[in-house]
Amino acid sequence: MRGLAIDPRWPTSGDGKWYWKCDTSSDELDGHYFFYRLYFDLVADTPEEKARVSKHVAAITDHLIAHDFQLVDHDGKPTRWARFSPSELNHDVNWAFDRGLNSLSMLSYLVTTAHITGEEKYLL
Repeated sequence: MRGLAIDPRWPTSGDGKWYWKCDTSSDELDGHYFFYRLYFDLVADTPEEKARVSKHVAAITDHLIAHDFQLVDHDGKPTRWARFSPSELNHDVNWAFDRGLNSLSMLSYLVTTAHITGEEKYLL
């Protein structure tokens, strides 16, 4: 699974106006969530801007939760690396070495989302 070539790497949306970056990794999500919080706390000036950030972050986190803590790609399948499912991390020997870091990543996404949205449900 880990050595698969991704084709197409950049498929387009149905209307051809947008590109979809396939196979997003846990590292990419780590960076995005890190900067979402910084942007929310230090850059977003208006309530409207903060609300846009909050809605965006909640949508990503809700997607992860709804898909058993996995980032699902354009083809409806989990990406290769953005895998945080407790059942997979705890019971699949192929994920044993990623268990700690991926668990910590998911916990940080939940805490970040709770901070940005003010919704306690992400902490439960």
